[in-house]
Amino acid sequence: MKKSLKNHNRGLEWADGKKLCDLDFADDMALIETSQTGMQKLSKEVEKMSGYVGLRMNAAKCKVLVSECWADPTAVMAEGVEVEVVEDFCYLGSYISTNGNCNKKCSTRIGKASSVFGRMKNI
Repeated sequence: MKKSLKNHNRGLEWADGKKLCDLDFADDMALIETSQTGMQKLSKEVEKMSGYVGLRMNAAKCKVLVSECWADPTAVMAEGVEVEVVEDFCYLGSYISTNGNCNKKCSTRIGKASSVFGRMKNI
């Protein structure tokens, strides 16, 4: 990731002027970009650099979530395949949505808790 982001000066800008382009955990990553062209360049660079060390992006698991309208409606590509645009997705067990609400996350957690309570036995 460090090599992929070396010449990339985009992403979300923090208050101190630094940029946030990615969130990584083990083999999961979320790329963050404010434009379609920037996202395409970043995706292509990550794909290229990961190929040098024997890794590859799984295009079937890639998703694009747009929180605001991008000026350019062109699709983002990974492994030569158009990446699906979604309204929400799950990253590390938490649902992220385009409008910022947490309805799906709350419903999922309530369902999991209900399942556990349902398996409890009277003492």
